[in-house]
Amino acid sequence: MSKSVTNWIRPEIQQLSAYYVPEPSNAIKLDAMENPYGWDAVLIEEWLKILQTTALNRYPDSSARKLKAILRTVMQIPDRVEMVLGNGSDELIQMLILALNGPRRVLLVPEPSFIMYRHLAQVVGMKYVGVPLQENSFTLDMYAMLEAIETYQPTLVFLAYPNNPTGNLFATEDIEAIIETTPGVVVIDEAYAPFSNRTFMSRLDQYPNLLIMRTVSKLGLAGLRLGLLAGTQDWLTQIERYGNLIILMFLLKLVLLSHFATMQCLKNKFNGLKKIEKYC
Repeated sequence: MSKSVTNWIRPEIQQLSAYYVPEPSNAIKLDAMENPYGWDAVLIEEWLKILQTTALNRYPDSSARKLKAILRTVMQIPDRVEMVLGNGSDELIQMLILALNGPRRVLLVPEPSFIMYRHLAQVVGMKYVGVPLQENSFTLDMYAMLEAIETYQPTLVFLAYPNNPTGNLFATEDIEAIIETTPGVVVIDEAYAPFSNRTFMSRLDQYPNLLIMRTVSKLGLAGLRLGLLAGTQDWLTQIERYGNLIILMFLLKLVLLSHFATMQCLKNKFNGLKKIEKYC
């Protein structure tokens, strides 16, 4: 039996490049779109007091009721909408691909977009189809998108809204057409919602094949790695079966976010940073 690692690792995994974020050194770090504001000393002290009395020997509430209630309020998620939490958007993307992958199933994404859609599809072994955006405007090439949907009948479509890395919002009528013609599920990734005043969250009832992703990373909580997937109970009950939350980090998220004023403070600070409204 060969002891060579490469004989056992899948060829498609060996061909992948790790998602690497370089150290900024002395440069001003702008590449990850993080909130540049740190935490107030008073809030940090309050966190420490809560942690001192937290029973780390006990498992947290697996349903995350308190945490979901806070997120529902801060992100204005309708009461009728269900949520699944993940360790950042990356885990939610992986959960979706794992749940929906299968023989001849396709993930379709307009490009350029968030690199993890393609990366995680390759990891899982799901066929990935990228459709180029319009070269000069970065808008959706709707002829190409609708043709690809007709040809590949995608099981899963990701639309970043606003798009990463181009920063623009796709036209509402174009997104509607994609949702209505896609046979599978369309996930609108609103990770950059703090940069925009538009959302499809209120339209989840209108489209049974629509899910919305959000994250707290752009609110100044990138280090917590907390993302959420919103949609109907029918979809999320199935998706949640693949969840694998890190217990300690999940507990810390619950403790740190239990201070509602902290989230409001971050949200208010971030509102002062909106400098790209012309795109949104």
